[in-house]
Amino acid sequence: MADIIKIIKHHMVDHDIRQKDICNATGWSKSTVSNLFNNRTENPSLNTLMELCNAAGCDLIIDIKSKI
Repeated sequence: MADIIKIIKHHMVDHDIRQKDICNATGWSKSTVSNLFNNRTENPSLNTLMELCNAAGCDLIIDIKSKI
C-alpha cells in the first residue's frame, strides 16, 4: 500500500493539492489523512483508496494479468 500512497502523494505535489484539500473533499479529520500519508493506517480498504484518489483528482485503476 505504501507504493500507492507514494504515487498519490506525487500526484498531489504535481497538482498543488494539500492534505487540507483532501480533508475538505472527504470530510476526514486531519489526523486520519496524516495517518494515511504516513503509512500508519494498516491495509486501507479499496473504498478508502478510491475516496482518496477522488479527492486528489486521480483514478485508482486495478489491473489483473494472467501469469500464463
